[in-house]
Amino acid sequence: MDGAVKIANIALARLGESPIQNFGEGSVPANMAKIFYDSARRATLRDFNWNFAVAVAPLAKLAEKPVDFRSAFALPADCLRVLAVRGEGGLPVPFVIRAGALCTDAESVEVEYTYDCEDPALFDDKFVEAFSFKLASELAMPVKGSAELMANYMNVYNAFVERAATISADEEQQEPISDNPYVEARFNGSY
Repeated sequence: MDGAVKIANIALARLGESPIQNFGEGSVPANMAKIFYDSARRATLRDFNWNFAVAVAPLAKLAEKPVDFRSAFALPADCLRVLAVRGEGGLPVPFVIRAGALCTDAESVEVEYTYDCEDPALFDDKFVEAFSFKLASELAMPVKGSAELMANYMNVYNAFVERAATISADEEQQEPISDNPYVEARFNGSY
């Protein structure tokens, strides 16, 4: 049984359904899980900055210039959400996404983004838990006919995403506030 089916089975178990063997077995739960799996996975990836699904890449400049900006860049094909854009020297630059292109005044940029991670072996446990609740909410109506279950599981999903944000923040080291020795002394206690 592959990882995607295992995640679908967690969602189905939350709904009180029996496990499926694969997405093509022909049962209603299997058919519905196949329909909703990818869109629920992509939505869960977009809803939070999951560390395992973050990539960094330089962007290719497009020939066509946008109206309000100096440059437009093609986003990576697997980009679900732009997290940060850096220009020369790694400094953040303002940007806007229009018609699938990243528009900015910078001449060259590097983008940090959430990519469309499809491999369940890369998913962390908190993502699997959140994703299974998202998938359970999507399956509640077509499999169980219950709007109440759908709303309940969506509420649980939203709570998991909020909690994941707190946990993730604890797992990241922030960049120093300043290279100013006075600021360092104030916040780090060193003189």
